[in-house]
Amino acid sequence: MIFYVTRRIRRNAGKGFAMAILLGFLGWFLLLFNGFITQKQIEIDHAYETMPVSVVISNLQGTQTDNLWIPESVIDYFIRDSYSYLGKQEPVAFSSYVKDVKIKSTLYYTITANPALADKGEAENQKIVGITSTAAEPALSQTEGVQIRYFVQDGEAKLGSGEPVCIVSESFLDSLTMDADGKYRMVLQVHTSPDANEAKTITVEIIGCYTKADNTIYCSWNTVAEIQKLLSGEIVADSLEATIRDNRELDAFRVLLKRHFAEVNPTGEPTPIPNAPVLSYFRYAATIHDQHLQQTVGSLSQNMRTLQLLLPVVVVLALIIAFFAGFLYVYVQKKPLAVARSLGTSKNTVLLSIVLENLVWIAVGVPVCLGLLRLMYMGHRGLTCVAAVNFGFLAGTWIAGYVVCGKKAYYSLKEDE
Repeated sequence: MIFYVTRRIRRNAGKGFAMAILLGFLGWFLLLFNGFITQKQIEIDHAYETMPVSVVISNLQGTQTDNLWIPESVIDYFIRDSYSYLGKQEPVAFSSYVKDVKIKSTLYYTITANPALADKGEAENQKIVGITSTAAEPALSQTEGVQIRYFVQDGEAKLGSGEPVCIVSESFLDSLTMDADGKYRMVLQVHTSPDANEAKTITVEIIGCYTKADNTIYCSWNTVAEIQKLLSGEIVADSLEATIRDNRELDAFRVLLKRHFAEVNPTGEPTPIPNAPVLSYFRYAATIHDQHLQQTVGSLSQNMRTLQLLLPVVVVLALIIAFFAGFLYVYVQKKPLAVARSLGTSKNTVLLSIVLENLVWIAVGVPVCLGLLRLMYMGHRGLTCVAAVNFGFLAGTWIAGYVVCGKKAYYSLKEDE
């Protein structure tokens, strides 16, 4: 048996290698096609993980996102670790859906420790703005041509912490002198408004400056919030924005938003608050800016669905090609097979030799497939389809052998004459 199979392999080496290359190519193509589908899914996951989606609080018309006077109760949704709705503690905090919360609050100051600066600027321009990060203040954006220079390491992180530090304009900094320890410090009288009588005295350290002619002092939002609480008993924010923590949870987050914010309505028509004990209306609207994400994911999903619809067609075509290739490969050898049968070789022996021979060509096709994968690697999904194609090839060879061996040997020989 082994000798007979070896002879057949040597005799059919050229045709066999052609079959091996065909099977290797079909296997590679199916892996490649499945790889494209996998790649689309990877790109979708990457889009969900990396594309920033923000939620911005605005007025009801959506025309104003600054100077909104947002109360502490609304701010707490975004920064507190606990969340209650209708007097019931919710298992998942509102804040768990967001990150990089950007809050801005404004107070006013006068300088008392440095007489040369006591009257610097008009009162309405002497603002001390608390920000969670420089990204919370559009006026500090690089797109506005503003550059920020810090005097300490991790200046951005310090500014966003609760430390009494700040940044000022370069022109403002030129009017100051360093302390004995080489640092810039100021003592400020902070007010809730330019004409307010009550004030809170604080000492702040200047840790950086920005390239803009302005008297505005930017400091930690926590510092301003603490002063607001002391002066007026409440914390208010001018603007509020955040980034979605997990874009795959956008739908769940939208449900929470509808509890506390209206959708933008250009007419400004008030929207009633659902489940409120008395009739009341939303004061603010919330907008999720996810258009770019939706467009990207939608396009990738459509491409992936198209490939998934085509996959069964491609697999069936590959099976048909493999089946008929195997069938024809054996059927054209009906004369030597008939001779073997006429010499007394049993049908089962001939069929087994056919299967063993073509298992060798399948094994040769494996490195062909692997070699092609080195040229274009797309993953290992689709191995089942590859196995099905090889099985189809074997099925074609076996059926052809059965057809040939099913006839009487002399009749098969007569057909070839």
